[in-house]
Amino acid sequence: MASHLERTASMRTAALLGLLAVLAAAAPAGAFINPSFTPVDLVGQSDVILHVRFERVDDDGTAVARVVEILKGGGTFDAAEVRLALLAGLAGAFEAQGREVMAVIRGGQADGLMFIGLLPSLKEGDGAGDGGDVERAFLHLGGRGPWSAKQWVVLEKWEDGWDMIESRSFLLGTWAGGTEMLMRAVRTILDDPEATVPIVVGAEWDAPIAVGALDGKAATVEAIDLEGDGRCELFVACEAGDRVYRFVEGKPADITADLGLATRSRMAVWSDFNGDGRADLASFDGKELGVFMTDAPPSTKVLLSVEGEYLGLDAMAAGSPALLVSTTRGPIVVKFGGTTAIEALPMSPAKLEGLSRCLVGDLDADGRADILQPHAKGSLLWRGTGPGQWAAPADVDVFCGRGRHGAHLADLDQDGKLDVMVAAEDFSRLWQNEGEGRFSERLELSGEIGYISKPGAVACQAADVNNDGLQDVLIVYGGTMNPQIFFNRGWRSFGHGREMDIPSSGPVPAAACLGDFTGDGAVDLAVVGTDGGIRLFARKVAGDPPLAAVVSLGAESGTIGPVSVTATTEARPLGAWVVRAGGPPAVIGVSEPMEIRLAWRTPDGKEHTRTVVPEEEPVRVRLGKP
Repeated sequence: MASHLERTASMRTAALLGLLAVLAAAAPAGAFINPSFTPVDLVGQSDVILHVRFERVDDDGTAVARVVEILKGGGTFDAAEVRLALLAGLAGAFEAQGREVMAVIRGGQADGLMFIGLLPSLKEGDGAGDGGDVERAFLHLGGRGPWSAKQWVVLEKWEDGWDMIESRSFLLGTWAGGTEMLMRAVRTILDDPEATVPIVVGAEWDAPIAVGALDGKAATVEAIDLEGDGRCELFVACEAGDRVYRFVEGKPADITADLGLATRSRMAVWSDFNGDGRADLASFDGKELGVFMTDAPPSTKVLLSVEGEYLGLDAMAAGSPALLVSTTRGPIVVKFGGTTAIEALPMSPAKLEGLSRCLVGDLDADGRADILQPHAKGSLLWRGTGPGQWAAPADVDVFCGRGRHGAHLADLDQDGKLDVMVAAEDFSRLWQNEGEGRFSERLELSGEIGYISKPGAVACQAADVNNDGLQDVLIVYGGTMNPQIFFNRGWRSFGHGREMDIPSSGPVPAAACLGDFTGDGAVDLAVVGTDGGIRLFARKVAGDPPLAAVVSLGAESGTIGPVSVTATTEARPLGAWVVRAGGPPAVIGVSEPMEIRLAWRTPDGKEHTRTVVPEEEPVRVRLGKP
């Protein structure tokens, strides 16, 4: 048998003859999802899957990892540790690769996932699903250090250890994300023989429907729920005159006059401020801030006197329905009820720069809404402690960067905690909620969204665009390019939904939003072009209606929200979904009839559950209504 040194020398010679061609073929391979070798294939073809934790790496490249858990193959593998030679094997011909891995481990990436078996080489021309004839290990290291562009290491068995062959960007087509997320995916795949990890978005838009035209520039466009029944109307805020459209049998009708609205909004938010079960409009036109009650058209107007330079408006429960006004001085809460009370939350603006609109949501999953004030270099977080009460602001790491930006709360990894997606002019960011007020930026460890999304973004939104129960992401570029859809493969790994790119022949959208405007249980896309034209791209639905739980928040719940509703099927958790009175419902899709268990907590501390089964059509759930 050849010695280890002889084998290494032979492999180095082979490397000089062929490795450059292999790497050239592999270099662009991380730029797409590999349909032939998904995480399901990887798990299926692996005889052993190990969660390992590196305890040391020596200067000679020897790395020793303790086996934390055997996820698969416990009957055939019983070693307490694995030893890796990172500067031997084929990697010895290109020492820099091995030293990169050494630096990643020494930099704090202690945990890895090791897949062992007769795995394919995944070189050009190999059948990714055919297996191989050499025992290999694929080691995933992703989450810390300068390794987000590579993450994968290929090893081959040698005596009592493993030689590193190379870092392998091709495997990013199998999984581009963090190790902790891949571990969750592996557990799901092992538990559920029917588990899938999508390779395409699996949905597309119908031909666009002309909705109307604006005389001026759109400030915002959003889906609203006027009646609290989970059926969306389209609201377009415009300084030349706001518009509200309702879609009946797919055809738009302008109902602005029917509502008695004559508003001209620079910023706006809809919610049920007077508790009558119908959404009202809070609007700022550049001079006056007012709330327009829509219960008795023509709408009655309640003017408010709130000092400061406004950044945005939102709605929330604060013991009673309340309007949250984001200002350069900090958040100001306007509480409605028997009297109108105005309360400014404490803030030290001297520390902050590049302030933007506050985000409102239950960030710590205690049933009470929290307030997050993002700025260019960080954020302040006011945790809700009781009805209309908040703790002193705490600094958190969420920052938005330079220039214009928009942020959105959504559970993008299905762990029940709301993450912060930021679309920004410099580059977008994805802040994963780690709990206890801690957030980690993970865009580069979130699949294709990390390198296909572009600078110049101004807004984003999450919704289930393909009815698989996972929250996908829309990124809007404010008239510089068409919006992009990124579909969630699960566990915070996204692919580019190329099939949902809108035609490039029409006007470029200046604003866009998602919502089920046609009421069929499928999410649609509404856009306002730079020419003022409003178009609707309805989700194409062929055959049977889509199946979904369409969840809205009614006045009977005793709160206008926002409320986080967690959804779970027998197979897997679908994460937390944000609903608010007047805002768009959560459309939580499923691929076939199955139970969806919904759970939520209201500000009074009470926990609620409901189980629904979409069988032949979407099921509409109004929280608070029996």
